[in-house]
Amino acid sequence: KKPEHAVQRTFLRLALHPSASPNGWLPVYRFAAMDPLSPFSSFTLCRPADDGSTCKRMADSLRSVLALPFKRVLCVHSPHNVALPADDFKAAMDASWQWLDGQSLLRMA
Repeated sequence: KKPEHAVQRTFLRLALHPSASPNGWLPVYRFAAMDPLSPFSSFTLCRPADDGSTCKRMADSLRSVLALPFKRVLCVHSPHNVALPADDFKAAMDASWQWLDGQSLLRMA
């Protein structure tokens, strides 16, 4: 650990490392980019709508994807670089993103 790398280490730890995430999976910048109240969202290509409609559309889109039949997922955010069982992935996605509209992303059968 070189002192000149302190800024990079701090940034990685606070913004990109899984432990910085609200649920331990996704980097915190993912949440900030979708939050219209976050200054970070102003740096995105398509800023989320102030009325929350962007968050609702994303939640509905994620529900559609999570409703598809699949057994395993290769996820770039997995700390183990292995395929996750679908149920684990769906639970992590629900925990990470249900704040988008305040409802579970998992459709009840």
